[in-house]
This record gives sequence, structure tokens and C-alpha cells, in this order.
Amino acid sequence: MSRIGTARVAMMTAMMVFLPGAALAQPSATRLVLSAEQRHDAGVKVRALPLVRYTPTRLVPGIVRNVAPILALRAALVQQMARAGLAREQARRAEALYRAGHNIAQAQLQRAQAAQDVAVARLDALRAQAMAGYGRALGADIVGDQARGATVLTALAHGAPLIELVFDGQHAADGTAAGWTRIGKAGVMQAGLIGVPVYFYGTANHALPAGTSVRLAVQTGRVQLGYQVPASALIYRRGRALIFVQHAQTGQFRPVTLAVGGGAIIRRHGRLQSLFVPPTALPADPRVVTEGAGLLRSLMVREAGR
Repeated sequence: MSRIGTARVAMMTAMMVFLPGAALAQPSATRLVLSAEQRHDAGVKVRALPLVRYTPTRLVPGIVRNVAPILALRAALVQQMARAGLAREQARRAEALYRAGHNIAQAQLQRAQAAQDVAVARLDALRAQAMAGYGRALGADIVGDQARGATVLTALAHGAPLIELVFDGQHAADGTAAGWTRIGKAGVMQAGLIGVPVYFYGTANHALPAGTSVRLAVQTGRVQLGYQVPASALIYRRGRALIFVQHAQTGQFRPVTLAVGGGAIIRRHGRLQSLFVPPTALPADPRVVTEGAGLLRSLMVREAGR
């Protein structure tokens, strides 16, 4: 501790008034009262935390996919659907003529039926290629079995990018991203990727060329209500986060432990920014020490003989 910090501890030890609390094994049983002047001299700052809404998000890596093969496959499917429809009609007509005794040989009927079978088989092969290569969701859009398919394919044809994000297993089911529309799981895991690949498509305004690596902020859970405790208020001890809360009426400061796993750790640029906790973790309308918590902790440990 610096000489300034040591002087503050000595000064605070001389000034503070301890009030007895419930008998606990941890020094969290100790409570103290500081005047506004004492808090100012010691650099202790208190802030009332409001209830806020928190949306669990995480940056998910991915890559922009080339949509040309998808559009080409869709065009081939449309052509083959037309051919298969024509072949069916020709086979139906040939069978009707043959059964009516018109001037048509059985061999002609058989050729028409064979052409129908070949056209349908090719169509089925293209459909299987779409489902196996791009997954059940996007594959169905390519095949055209869903009303949504026309919307997705039209967007891609007009320049909307298709991205493939790679989730870990626990977040793949409910991941959503603002400004992007989720399609569904991809059919093939790309080389070098580990996780669950999921397709999203954007709008033409995104203008991302194929092959671009991206990291997209994805919502991975439902919106929650709680308190966002700043990192400056946190003291980590034995796997738990310790904070100091001031009673609004009595002015008492008391430590409160928070289970780190019970909330959400919020980082910015890799650094801890805050800890989001549910409303039950703190008293209503909590007044939290945002600066000087370490000093209060040192004083309590000293008084407890630790």
C-alpha cells in the first residue's frame, strides 16, 4: 500500500465508529458508519444503483459465405422442376392415349415414363444436394418448400450477405443478432472451424464481400432485470465478489458477497467492466461503494484481527 493509502487507513481507523452486526464467521459481520467528511477524506464514493435491463450478448466469430453457388443451385432446381413437370405431363398424355387405343405404341409410352422417372430423379438429387450441403433450414429455402424461401433467396440475389457464425453448443439454439435474420444451422462444418455453424443473412446495406471474417454481437439469452455493479466496486475473495452497501437511513456500511456464477460478467475490450446480478442479490435501491471498497475491507480486516 502507498504512503497515502497507509495514512488513510490510519486516519480512518481513528475516526470510524463500529456498530455490532449479526454474529458471522466472516468479517462481513462488521458494520461501520462514516460521515460525509470522512468519506471525502478517505476517497470513498457511494452511488445508488438503478434497476436496469440486461441483454446477454457475446461476440461470435464467423465468415461471409459466397452466395453464387446457392443461387446457381436454386436456378438449376427451378429448371429441373419445369423439366420434371413437362415429363410428367407427357407421360400422363401418352398413357391416356395408349389406354384409349389411339395410334401410340407401348414403346412410346415406356419412353415417356422413363423420361419422367429420369427428370424426377434429377430433381430429387438437386433437392438432396441443397439439404445436405446447406442444412435443413437454408436447404428448404433453396428447394422452395417454405414461403420464407423466396424472401431469403431474393435478399441474397440483391446483395444481402450470408454469414456463417460458429457458436459453442450451449448458445447455438437461441442466438439472435440485431439487424440480421437467423436462417438455421448449416449442413456442413467448414474446415478449421469448431462449434455449431449457423447461417444468418443481412441486408444489401451491409456490403460485406465473400470471405470476410466477422465477429457479430449475438444475443444469447432473454432480457433480464437486475443491477449492474461497476468493476471498481468489486473485491474478489475466495471465489466470490465482495462489495460494500450503505444503508440509506442509518448510513451503515456492510459487506455483501456475490456469487460470481450467479450473474453475468460484462467485459469491454477484454477488460472487466461490471458484474450484472439479479435483483435478489442486493437490497432494494442499493447504495454501493464504487470507490474505496478496498480501503473499507482493509479496515474491517484490521479490526477483526486478521
